Amino acid sequence: MSRADAMAAQLREVFDPEPVEACLSVETEERFWVSEEVPSRRSVIEKRPPRRGGFAIVNPRRRRVYLLAVDNCFLERIAGYDGRRCDGVLFDERFFCFVELKLEVSKRATRKLREAREQLGDVIEFFREAFEERGVGFLGLELEAYVVMRQNVYPRHRASRDKVFVEFMERYGVRLFEASEKECA
Repeated sequence: MSRADAMAAQLREVFDPEPVEACLSVETEERFWVSEEVPSRRSVIEKRPPRRGGFAIVNPRRRRVYLLAVDNCFLERIAGYDGRRCDGVLFDERFFCFVELKLEVSKRATRKLREAREQLGDVIEFFREAFEERGVGFLGLELEAYVVMRQNVYPRHRASRDKVFVEFMERYGVRLFEASEKECA
């Protein structure tokens, strides 16, 4: 069994299998996108570039890449969760990525980026605690977090921006990226 398939199985064991099954999808295309479905605002996989933008996934080896739609699907089906929500979790053989889509941001990008980091942090802590309660981990997958915005609204590189990435790593133990594309293993 691949690590990606093992993680999908572990999610079904750690959480009630029904919300996982209802919110988990898999793709093997060489290139696809994660975007928000309208009007549900649930994260979905699209095989063509979405008009509203999205997170492009490059998968040259056509390996299985899973998407767990977290907001407006999975966490709504989990009793007792009351934290902020990122949009989804994407994982393959190598990576376990927390993803927050901020696709309609044109102003106040700095505030939206801060909000996105908080959403990612809450979900990272939720998964970490749930796994620890069951005595399991992330199966050796590299943890990453992505804030996805339209490229033209990303803040320019500054030393203060570097500090944000370091602080996120120190707090959550997860590398943070602001990008609109990811290459899978």
